[in-house]
Amino acid sequence: MAKKTSNNSDKKPYEIAFLLDNPAVEETVADILKRYGADILRKAAAEEMRLAYEIGKRSSAFFGYIQFEAGPADIEKIKQTLKLNKSVLRSLIVSSFIEKQEQARQPEAKKRVSREEEAPKSALTNEALEEKLEEILK
Repeated sequence: MAKKTSNNSDKKPYEIAFLLDNPAVEETVADILKRYGADILRKAAAEEMRLAYEIGKRSSAFFGYIQFEAGPADIEKIKQTLKLNKSVLRSLIVSSFIEKQEQARQPEAKKRVSREEEAPKSALTNEALEEKLEEILK
């Protein structure tokens, strides 16, 4: 079993997407991540999907993803370990900027404007509105 090589200060957010031949292998992927010191943030259950083209004579596979934090030095080791696992048909690890995106999406607190402030000051009374309608209908 590999040693944990990074500490918490070195960890960066990543996301791994994978295709599996069996949904039970999802736990194996999580175990591999943990073996190399990754902290799992979010997990999506693997769901069966039809493939656009066959992979190893398979027309369907189980797709899932995991968001995690790990040291950059451990990513290559994780990739190699996943390549050796025959149940993992494909995998892709990308750098993730989840926290930064969520912070950027939150707008600054804006002053709420009431409808009275938005409405123009020249609001017509009922009588004035009826007079205007009579003029138009003539």
